[in-house]
Amino acid sequence: MTHRIGRHEETLTAPLVSLSRHVRLMHIEAGLRTGNRHAPWPAECHRRFIKSAANLH
Repeated sequence: MTHRIGRHEETLTAPLVSLSRHVRLMHIEAGLRTGNRHAPWPAECHRRFIKSAANLH
């Protein structure tokens, strides 16, 4: 299992590698969750992508 903290651009590599290598991913994050993909942009889109790829939140 690998883990990643955050939701910004550098955090997007962990889900991509984990999915391609079939490794479980744990995501740790705290902060604003608006539910709106456009605010704050692009952080909310990143958070949604990482959440969908992670096995544990």
